[in-house]
Amino acid sequence: MRIGYARVSKKDDQDVRSQVEALKKAECERLYYEEASGGRWDRPELHKLLDQLRSDDVVIVWKLDRLSRSLKDLIAILERIEKARAASLTGWLFGYRARSLSSSVWQRTSPCRRS
Repeated sequence: MRIGYARVSKKDDQDVRSQVEALKKAECERLYYEEASGGRWDRPELHKLLDQLRSDDVVIVWKLDRLSRSLKDLIAILERIEKARAASLTGWLFGYRARSLSSSVWQRTSPCRRS
């Protein structure tokens, strides 16, 4: 099952609708979204998603920073996804399959840029 996660920060005047629409276009069957800081670990919708993961589920996000603004927390989240034998979409990041819908690791890492 494709599971989408969207997050916007509470402090900025952001709207989650564009992320949700992109996740729907990516054919996510279940969506979780919330207003919370990406640097915080107390995000109930993210924990609900992680707790309900099953083998062969695929987690999809608009951008990797929607999962976490902290590299340490991002790795912990990806490890929980891996432990559930689920996956996040394609591409490789730190040994885990992870790709955002809006940009790829290739665009953000200068030695890996394509010509």
